[in-house]
Amino acid sequence: MSLIPRLLPTSLAVFCLLGLVGCGGSEEFPTTPVSGKVTHNGQPVKGGSVTLMPVAKAEGKSAGKPATGSVGDDGTFTLTTYKDKDGAVVGKHRVSYSPPAAEVKENPSGGHSQAPKSPYVGLKPKQEEVDITESTNEITIELTK
Repeated sequence: MSLIPRLLPTSLAVFCLLGLVGCGGSEEFPTTPVSGKVTHNGQPVKGGSVTLMPVAKAEGKSAGKPATGSVGDDGTFTLTTYKDKDGAVVGKHRVSYSPPAAEVKENPSGGHSQAPKSPYVGLKPKQEEVDITESTNEITIELTK
């Protein structure tokens, strides 16, 4: 017996199992529009991304999906959770900032060289948590060492 006919029933069983597992519990939590600005020493941060991670009220309970947004050259961002720019889940969130990745450029003498590291590497939000309410629209995230 060839290998393909022997593996076919097993492959189909695994595929069906994965399909069933993927169908469970994709509950969407209510969101509210959230945008804002990221600053460091009062100046806008250029680039990177912001993530707000919902904090569960009880152990083992889901608080929703994280919201993310890209930071523009003017320091502004708009958060997305489920659909483009739909905001963040209502409730308490942990705030994180990721600096822009270093660009890899061609080195004239051959090979690749990296651009200098972002000046925002190692900075973190001064306020570790924020409360997102239905009336929350604008938040400012100040980065500090």
